[in-house]
Amino acid sequence: IGLCPHMKYHAFDAWMFITSIIEKYFLEVLDKKITQLYNTFANKTLQKYNKTCNGGTMNKEEVLRKNRELKKDEGIENAENKGRMLGKIVICLVVSFECFFSLFTKQDASGILLIFFAFITAEAIPLYRFTHRKTYLITIIFGTVASLSFLVSYILPYVR
Repeated sequence: IGLCPHMKYHAFDAWMFITSIIEKYFLEVLDKKITQLYNTFANKTLQKYNKTCNGGTMNKEEVLRKNRELKKDEGIENAENKGRMLGKIVICLVVSFECFFSLFTKQDASGILLIFFAFITAEAIPLYRFTHRKTYLITIIFGTVASLSFLVSYILPYVR
């Protein structure tokens, strides 16, 4: 018996329909299982967290009270950090101006450069201890050498 030439397309459509139903069912079951596993893991993690945080009894008022006891104001800390950054920028500008002014007036700028490089070095030390980044280590080494050089340059005229 010969099949209609269009039957193979209908068979293919039927096959695609059947596989899409199987795929959809499989994905739904898989999704449910993954969600179930995630919820189980999340609940166990939450239970462990609650055990470590005073049995999970900290409420909003208790958190606020403990935060007030610390007497830290994030707004003030933020303003202080912005002030420090602005201070660093201003110091860099003043040191740059002083160096250019010293070049044109033939004055010694070793005192201001000593202070500047000592500041840069002192600032890099805790940053290096915290991050162990090589750039901070290089800054410490370079800043120390520069500070000592400018210290010698600053003191030498008075010793002679």
